[in-house]
Amino acid sequence: MSDLAVLLERWTSKWDVALLEASILNLMKQRPRYGGELVEICQQQITAEIKVPTIYGMLSRLGKSQLITEVDSRAKEGITRGTSRKYYGLTTQGEEFFELLQQHIGRSLVVVTALAKTEEGDFQEEEL
Repeated sequence: MSDLAVLLERWTSKWDVALLEASILNLMKQRPRYGGELVEICQQQITAEIKVPTIYGMLSRLGKSQLITEVDSRAKEGITRGTSRKYYGLTTQGEEFFELLQQHIGRSLVVVTALAKTEEGDFQEEEL
């Protein structure tokens, strides 16, 4: 693999992770979700290349960042004994972060759109 291909792979990998995390937060903004549900939705709607450990790793990182928390899954499923699924929902900080993230994505969309429209990657000042 050439140096440029390696560089592009690293860059797109970071981009993909950021988009996947934003998608997970968006899904949790709608309602609490369990890990398996997130895996299924992400594999169907985003890309089939997402692996189960990737989602659970993200859930762990988002939890450590205090953006999500485990919600009472036993009550949600009506379970009185035994194990149940772990449901995750946005914390107040997670909701605030997601709002800021949406604003950033909106601003980034302007730049990405301008890049996609230009020939040879030249920015047109009036488009920004």
